[in-house]
Amino acid sequence: MSLTTLFHSRAIMLLAGGAGLLAMGVAAELSRPYPDLSEILSVPQQYVGQRVVVFVECRIAEITPDGFFLQQGAIHVLAKTSERGLRVGEFVSVEGFVRAPNVIEVTRMRIAHGRRWKMLVSLAPVIIVAMLLRRNLELDRQSWTFSLKKPTHA
Repeated sequence: MSLTTLFHSRAIMLLAGGAGLLAMGVAAELSRPYPDLSEILSVPQQYVGQRVVVFVECRIAEITPDGFFLQQGAIHVLAKTSERGLRVGEFVSVEGFVRAPNVIEVTRMRIAHGRRWKMLVSLAPVIIVAMLLRRNLELDRQSWTFSLKKPTHA
């Protein structure tokens, strides 16, 4: 197999893989079953009285006597709940009914305790594997393949 043929087949595989990932991302964005806060606030009259679920990157911005302010990006909405023991900064998913353009009456919620810590801890195996691969593999720049490094014995 010539070097040109090998390069073209790998390039085609990379392009096909990239196109597949892009298609999955577009499909996921277009088929979201629930609106986010910006969609709810863009046409609030459509959502008043409707059941909504908000869960993507939502956190508690401020605690109030009748609930808390739910933050998604730069958007804040009052979430009315009788739940106590909430902490500012916790990630939450909220299910409830839109009662006014900026108010959600919470019927069910889930607090993602320690979400950032879990994400940080999950990076450790990725870093370890990357270090092991870098230590034990070398890239042949002519054929663009990886091979085991030759042991250097003294």
